[in-house]
Amino acid sequence: MIGYNGIAVSRNDAIDPMTSKVDLNASIGTLVTVRVASIPPGMGATASLFDVNDAPIANPVTSDDNGNYFFKVDSGTYDIISKEGTGDEFIEPSETIGATAELINDLSQAYNFTFVNSMTSSAIAFPAGKRLKTDYHNSVSMAGGAEYIVRAGASPEPVGSPDLNGAFYAELQGKADWMTPEVFGSDGTAAVDSIVIPKYMAACRKQLWKSGKTYILDADIAGNSRAFEVFSDTEMIGYGAVIDLIGTQNNGFYMGFDNGSLFRIRIAGFRFINSNVIDATNAILLEGFANYLIVEDCVSVGIGQYFLGMGGVNSGFNHCTVRNNKALNTNPNGGNFFSLPFEFFPKVASKDLQFYGNYGEQAGGGGCFKIHSLTDADIYDNVFVRTTNVPGSNSQSVMLGGRVGEETHNIRFHHNRIEDANGSLGALFLGNGSDKTFVDNNKIEGVGSTIWIGTGLADSEITSNVVDNIYSLGASSVLTNLIIEGNTLFSIDFAGPPSGNLPDQINGLFVKTNKITGSVRFQVTTSSSKLRVLRNDFENVTAKSIFACDDIEFKYNNIILDDSWAAGTQFADVTSLAGNYKQMNNTWDMKGLTQQTVWLNGPAGAQVVGETVEDPTVRLVLDNGTSSELFDNRLKISGGGWTLV
Repeated sequence: MIGYNGIAVSRNDAIDPMTSKVDLNASIGTLVTVRVASIPPGMGATASLFDVNDAPIANPVTSDDNGNYFFKVDSGTYDIISKEGTGDEFIEPSETIGATAELINDLSQAYNFTFVNSMTSSAIAFPAGKRLKTDYHNSVSMAGGAEYIVRAGASPEPVGSPDLNGAFYAELQGKADWMTPEVFGSDGTAAVDSIVIPKYMAACRKQLWKSGKTYILDADIAGNSRAFEVFSDTEMIGYGAVIDLIGTQNNGFYMGFDNGSLFRIRIAGFRFINSNVIDATNAILLEGFANYLIVEDCVSVGIGQYFLGMGGVNSGFNHCTVRNNKALNTNPNGGNFFSLPFEFFPKVASKDLQFYGNYGEQAGGGGCFKIHSLTDADIYDNVFVRTTNVPGSNSQSVMLGGRVGEETHNIRFHHNRIEDANGSLGALFLGNGSDKTFVDNNKIEGVGSTIWIGTGLADSEITSNVVDNIYSLGASSVLTNLIIEGNTLFSIDFAGPPSGNLPDQINGLFVKTNKITGSVRFQVTTSSSKLRVLRNDFENVTAKSIFACDDIEFKYNNIILDDSWAAGTQFADVTSLAGNYKQMNNTWDMKGLTQQTVWLNGPAGAQVVGETVEDPTVRLVLDNGTSSELFDNRLKISGGGWTLV
């Protein structure tokens, strides 16, 4: 920058009419405006001015007690205007400051500008090959700086290598390994930092923010295609920044171009909107493999597809934290808010997800949260809401593991709330072929209040949830060592319907201490074994229970049947049982039941031990040619094949 000393002048002659002498105070406190030289004079852009210490100062400057003023400015040609806009306005046109023809045309010397916009707005016609240099990237960040070479023609990448006066552009010099945020003054205090630098780096396909940190404060950014492309270590902190995804196929943040690996990515504090209501928009899309990815404190409204999605042949993560975000989707055609990884793409295995404190609301037929090919996840204290019932929807609100071959392992889903108005397939799906899935202390409400158990689920627990129904997907899957315990619900149905598929094969199913007000059905394959129904409360159930499994124990349950129970209705049907059925120490509350009923339809050789009925006035009938009668609140059995132990 070049220092400039001047004396304020005025259109009048500064003669004091009272004394007929020169008024020495006429130039004191005069406002002096500096503009880039123009034709006609005084119409150019306001120049950036600095004090002796290179700190930015106001334009216009004010003359001192002697009428003098001082400023520093980039070399160039300027119009200097005293008392601009008044009747005493005076213009000193085309004042050359620092710039000389020799300096302009000497290719060996660099011509210096303070900022990039000073360079691009300069009226100087530089020759091709001239070296240019900037002290800072922009006037707000006051950081960075770079070197350029003047080239003839239009810039192939005008964001990073900007066009100049005439048919020339400034070609940015340097390599990707030094292109840090500081080089470009990208300290996040101006919108130019957040939009210019990412677009340039993306266009060049070079590493972005290598070992750097970028803060973006209160910047409103209109994304077109991609607002940000991230290829290496970075922290993007929004603190109120708004990204409007206004075009099609837009992404607020696009990470991992060409499926590369990313390390230590943090995105926080952004607000994503979709003012044009475009379906194919994503707030954050990962198409690479991320190590230590953090997404927190962000808000999205009306995003067409994903708040956070993963796509591409190698998308995935190792250590991902998603916390305290809010996603509101008012687009009925939208997809999942959270899809980790993205659906329908071949994937590498991901590991270690911490997902908590998030709120996702969906108005369409898509779901809220899906994970596939994932090991080790802790998902808690979230709220998932689906507000619209879309007939024929093929998606649950929450899916923990999807298709066979994309299994999940060691997943804990606890203390979440799901509100699902879509009754097509229910609220929560426990994945096909997955194991060690632990679902506990969740509250699931709405017409879609259902937990679906997928094919092949193993070594998993569903405990202490509030939910209407627990259904098995069926399709002849094998369920191994599954515990359903302590839930409050309407029904447990492993009988094929309502899915319409074939029954399951069970190798270890434990149904314990649940409160059930509807029905329980385990109409599984005859090769199933080890079904335990223990210490449950059946309160005024409305449908019979079907136990079709080898090796069944029905023990210590409390069964309440009121007068709504129809005469001749079976409570339990075990006719397809091969054997080894034990019914012991259950308590039957028949108070108010005045009709005869069929209690049990079971095979020969079954054991019925220690049953207690609260009302001895009701006669029950055991099918299979065996009759029974009540005596002293205990069960007395006589005839055909039954053994009282």
